[in-house]
Amino acid sequence: MAGAGAVAGVPPIPGDPAGAVGIPGAPPGEGGIPGGPGQGQGQGQQLAPKGTWEYAIQRLMQMAETGDYSGADEVISKTAKGLAGSIRSGDLNSSQVEAYKTTFKNLNMTNRKAAGGNALQVTLQNGQKQFLQFTVSKEEGGTFRIKDLVIRDGKK
Repeated sequence: MAGAGAVAGVPPIPGDPAGAVGIPGAPPGEGGIPGGPGQGQGQGQQLAPKGTWEYAIQRLMQMAETGDYSGADEVISKTAKGLAGSIRSGDLNSSQVEAYKTTFKNLNMTNRKAAGGNALQVTLQNGQKQFLQFTVSKEEGGTFRIKDLVIRDGKK
């Protein structure tokens, strides 16, 4: 049975009744994948299956954690805009690379919703109370890729 957060076309994960699955940094049983990025286990971390929206986000977080964005084109769409587009094209400066090592740590999912067509909008919050809003979309071949990424301050 799909939970309240279920999105059409995205299969539910066993043990995830709320549909809040696979986001690094989320406590086990509350959307986290044990051993996923952001859970302090270094290289060799268990990622979601390749091609899923969870994999795209997890892989980008893994890249941010290490500061090495080679292979970003695997998880970021050719048509990506904003920060996601800059990451894909390698346009980050050294201070951004260092800052994102912290920004992409200790993330917990706050929201996941349909964003039209085959797209999802996934919002995560880090320890600094910043919100990272990903738009992921299913592209040709059924692979999800990141189309957009916005980081905003959590202060209201």
